Amino acid sequence: MPGADVSNSAIAASQFQRLWSLRPLGPKLKGGQALAPSRTSDGVRRTIRDRARDGAVALVSVGVVAFLIAYALSSPSVEIDADVAAVEQHPGRHAVVHGRILEAGGDPVIDAEVRVERSGTSSLVAHSGERGFFRIDVTGACARHRIVVSVREQDHPVATTFRRRLCPGDAVEVNARLSSASQLVWAPIR
Repeated sequence: MPGADVSNSAIAASQFQRLWSLRPLGPKLKGGQALAPSRTSDGVRRTIRDRARDGAVALVSVGVVAFLIAYALSSPSVEIDADVAAVEQHPGRHAVVHGRILEAGGDPVIDAEVRVERSGTSSLVAHSGERGFFRIDVTGACARHRIVVSVREQDHPVATTFRRRLCPGDAVEVNARLSSASQLVWAPIR
C-alpha cells in the first residue's frame, strides 16, 4: 500500500503546517463551496490573537528586564555618618582616637577599620571589636591627622574621612553609624 503511506504523510504534513503556519492554509468551505480567506475568518483571527499575545509577552518581558536593571542600579547606597566630638584633654603622653561604629539598626559593626594617618609617617590601624568599639593611641608631636573610618558593606567598601589636629594628651571620640538610602523598595541592611 504505497499510496496509503503517501496520503498519510501528506495528511501529517498538512496538520504540521496548520499548527505552525502564521497564515491559513487554504480557503474555508461553507456548504461545500470554497470561500476566499478574509480578515474575519478563524484562521486570520487566530493569527492576529497569536501575534497580539506574542507582542504583549515581549513588551512585558522588556518591562521586567528594564525594572530589574533599574532595581540593580538603584541599589541602596550605604554611607557612614560620623559624629566627631571636639578634642578633649586626657592624661597621658599620647593622643587617643576612640569610639564606636554601629549599623543602621543599632547593632555593632564588627571588624570596621579605623586608620589614623599623618603625612610622612606610617598609618596606625585599629579594628572594631564585637561590641563595635575601637581605640588607637597616637604617639608623636602635635600634627594634623587624617582619620578614616571604613566598613565593607554588601561587598563594597564605604568610608568617611575627617581631619583633626592632635597633640599628646588629646582625645577624640568618633561615633559612627551606617545609614542606607534607596530609590526603590529594598530590604534593610542586616
